[in-house]
Amino acid sequence: MSTATQALSKARGDAQALHSKIQVTTSKDHTAIRMHLEEVAKQAQALSQSVKDLTESQEADARQHLRDAATVLDGAAHEAKDLANAGKSDVRESNIKLLAKATIAARLLSRALAAARANKKLVRS
Repeated sequence: MSTATQALSKARGDAQALHSKIQVTTSKDHTAIRMHLEEVAKQAQALSQSVKDLTESQEADARQHLRDAATVLDGAAHEAKDLANAGKSDVRESNIKLLAKATIAARLLSRALAAARANKKLVRS
């Protein structure tokens, strides 16, 4: 597996871990959710930057999935920051929306990884 493919695989795993972290807090009360939001925001922002850094080393099809994932992660980070300061009634519902964004990011990273692997196979042929 190439270094770029390994990095994509790690980014996908990080997105899946972020999803899991958000999912766990969805079942908790609003106070527990708010405590985790700042950490989630930082993790989403760091993952977004990591994905952006990977973009240039990929072919066009994978690059687009990476750009889309970075955009979703930036939005998730921003939403998590806003949510940490939100009123009680909005916290649980917004956390569920944040979970959806993490799901989308993980799927996009999976698509980017698949595209990178497919391109590598084509190059070998």
